[in-house]
Amino acid sequence: MTRTPLRFVLVAVLGCGGTTPASSPPVAPQANVKPPVSGGGAASGGCAPIPWQDDMNAGEATYQGKLDRIEAGLPNGEMEKALLVFLDTPACLPAGGDEKQTSEIQVYSPDPALEARLEALVGKAVVVTGEGFTAHTAHHHRPIVVDVKRVSTK
Repeated sequence: MTRTPLRFVLVAVLGCGGTTPASSPPVAPQANVKPPVSGGGAASGGCAPIPWQDDMNAGEATYQGKLDRIEAGLPNGEMEKALLVFLDTPACLPAGGDEKQTSEIQVYSPDPALEARLEALVGKAVVVTGEGFTAHTAHHHRPIVVDVKRVSTK
């Protein structure tokens, strides 16, 4: 039996298209999620610039769009829930990677009260502010993951 290296499994999970929320129309799958090689933000038009500090970490930024919940697969076959914001304007990824922008970000908060507030706003248009970073584990289901500090409705 041929084994697939773990890094290929993670790319397949992070880029899978089978994570569309039930309340939204089907969304095209994200292309392979690869860590960028240099910071600075993409200069291409059509995406909102993010203050990237290096090739993985962004400064605080604000994102607007519709908040929704998805079920996403892990490499071990288990499913987990994740919160996504389907952005009104795509966000720029750090320069140097294959991807230049994304229309979806994953959001979370380690603060239980703020996480509960996010859950309560599922299905609504929101404005979230927080510190972003590029996906780097199997639990990161979109190219940008944001540790939310503030959330409000639009």
